[in-house]
Amino acid sequence: MQKNISGGAKKGLKTLLLAGCASLAFSAGTSYAQDSTSAPSTQSATITSSSMKYSLEVGNIDAVDSNVDAQTIRDVISGKLVENANALAGLNAKSIFIPEIKLIYTIEVDGKVSDNEFVFKNIALTNVKNGIAQTASMEAVTGNMSPNAGADMDEQFKLALGQSTITQFNLGAVLNAYGLLAPKNFEMTTLYQDYIVSGGSLDAGPVHCDIGKYQAGPDSARAMEVSYPELMTLAAELEANNDPSPEQIVKMADFYADLLFAYKTSPAVFDGLSCAGTQDGTSFDFSLGKVMVGAMGNGIYPSFEVNDIAVKVSGKENGEFKLGNFTFKEIDFNPTVEAYKQIEDVSALNKDWFEANFRSFIPSFGGLSISNFFADVPDEDNGVRIKVEVAEIDVSLADYVNGIPSNISLSTTGLQADVPENPSDDGLKQLRALGIERLNVGYEMTLSWDEAAQAINLARLMFTGEKLGTVDVSGYFVGATAELFATDPQTAMIAAMGLGVKELDIQLDNQGFLDIALAQAAAEQGAPVEAFQTQVSAMANGMIVGLLGGVDQAVDLGAAVSNFIAGDASYVGIAVTSKTETGVGMPQIMALQSDPTKILEYVDIETTTE
Repeated sequence: MQKNISGGAKKGLKTLLLAGCASLAFSAGTSYAQDSTSAPSTQSATITSSSMKYSLEVGNIDAVDSNVDAQTIRDVISGKLVENANALAGLNAKSIFIPEIKLIYTIEVDGKVSDNEFVFKNIALTNVKNGIAQTASMEAVTGNMSPNAGADMDEQFKLALGQSTITQFNLGAVLNAYGLLAPKNFEMTTLYQDYIVSGGSLDAGPVHCDIGKYQAGPDSARAMEVSYPELMTLAAELEANNDPSPEQIVKMADFYADLLFAYKTSPAVFDGLSCAGTQDGTSFDFSLGKVMVGAMGNGIYPSFEVNDIAVKVSGKENGEFKLGNFTFKEIDFNPTVEAYKQIEDVSALNKDWFEANFRSFIPSFGGLSISNFFADVPDEDNGVRIKVEVAEIDVSLADYVNGIPSNISLSTTGLQADVPENPSDDGLKQLRALGIERLNVGYEMTLSWDEAAQAINLARLMFTGEKLGTVDVSGYFVGATAELFATDPQTAMIAAMGLGVKELDIQLDNQGFLDIALAQAAAEQGAPVEAFQTQVSAMANGMIVGLLGGVDQAVDLGAAVSNFIAGDASYVGIAVTSKTETGVGMPQIMALQSDPTKILEYVDIETTTE
C-alpha cells in the first residue's frame, strides 16, 4: 500500500503512528533470517560495551542424487543464503545428510568473557523434489552457555532437545516468505504439514527442567510487500538516525500492517515442562501443563491458553501458587489495518486528526479468563499468610463499534480471601462480628447493544457474597442509536442523553450485607444499632409514601423497603416499567427533580418481599 508522504509530518505524530501499527505484530511468533556471519552487539542500561564473535563448523555433507552440490549447500549454511536462494528453492535430491553443525561463539560484556556452543546433530532431508522435502529432521540439539557476570548470567546453562521432524517441508515457500526469492510469489503456499519437536531438558545451575513435546502445522505463507531483508536494512537505518523520514515510517508501518495477512498458522500444542532445584536450603518446584496456541491469519492474532501452572517453594519462606487455566482470547486487527489503509497523506496527520480517529485503530480484543487460582504466600510485613482463591474470572468482549465492544460480559466467581483476626477497618470488623472469617464473593455484568431494536439490554449487574447476600440489577434501555459509539464525544453525549429506561428490575437478598451497612451508619451517628434501624425503617416508609403520594403502588413500595430495612423481610424486589415505548428519558428525570410525585405518571412499580 502506498501513501502520499509529501511534506513533513511532525516527528511525534509519525512516531505515534509507527508505535500503533507496530503493535500489530506483538509476539506474532515469526522471526527473520540473519546472515550467519554477522555479529550484532547488545546494549542495555547496565552494559557499557559488548561484542560477540562466532564461527560455524559444518561437518561432511552427503548429497545423494542432488542437483545442488555439497559446496553450495555448505555456502548456504555458512551465510551465503541470499546468493543461493533460488538454487535451494529448486533442490532435487534423494537425500541430504549433515552429521553435525557446531556454532561456537564468544561473548564479551564489560571485559567479562564466556565461551558457548550449540551443536545440531544428524540433520537430514529426504526425497526432495523441486524444493519440497518429504521429511526434514534433526536428531538432537545441545547447547552449553558458560556463566558471564557482565551479562547477568551467573549459572551454567545447558540445553538438550531430542528429535525434531518437519513433513512436506517447502524450502522455496520459506525462502519466498522471507523475501529471498526473485521474483516474489504473493500466493499463499504451504510451508510444511507438521512440525514436531520431541522435547528434552534444560539445566541452569541447580535447576533442572524436563521439556515436553511441541507440535504444530500445517502453516502457510506468502511473500510480504516489505521483505525481511528490506526490513533489516530499514531497522539499521532507523538505529543510525533518531529522526526517521516519512518514507521510513510508512515502510515500517506497511510491514506490520501486512504481517498478519502474510502468514496462516494452524493451532499448536506444547506439552509443558517441569522444573525443580534446591539452593541455600530452599527448594523450588515449577510445572506447566499444556500450552495451546490458536490459528493465526487474515488479520487475527491467535488466542493462547496455559494450563496447570504450579509453583511451590519449600524452606524459610515457603509458599505455593496454582493456576488451572489462563486464556488470552484472540485479537482481530482488521479494523486497525483498514483504518491504516484509509490514510492517504501522512504529512496531513496532526493532533486533531489523531484525537478524532484514534478509536478506529483499536483492534477487537476478545478478552481473557483465568480459573482455579490459588495462592498461599507469606506476608512479611504483617507476619501472617495470605491465602487467596478464585474459581473463575472471565472477560468477554465482542461486536466492536468504533473501538468499543457492544457486547460485554464480566464475571468473577468464588473469590475467596481470609478476613484478618484483628482488623483495623470497621467493615472487616463487622464481617468478623457476623462470624465471617473468610470472604467468598462473586460479581457479574452482562450487557449488549441491539442495533436493530436500538436498545441496550443490561441482562445482569450482580454482586453476591456467601453469608452476605445478593444485589441483582437488570434493565432495558431504548433509544440507543449508533451515535452512542460515535468517535465525536459531543455526538456520543447527545445520543446518551436520548436514552430511555424501559425496564429496571432491582432484587436485594439480605444475608448479612444490610446488617453491616446499618452497623457502620449507626456507629457514625453514635446511636444503638437497633434504635437506628427502627428509625431508618420508619423514615424510608414515610419518605417514599410522601414523595410518591398515597397511591397503592407508593404504599406497597414504602412498606416493602421499610420491612426490608427493619429485618422483617430478607428479600425485596422492585420492578419498574415505563408506561411508554420511549421509556423514561432525561426530560422526565429532570422534571422529577422538582416534582417526584410525577414518577407514577411515567412508570408502574411492582414490589415483592419475602
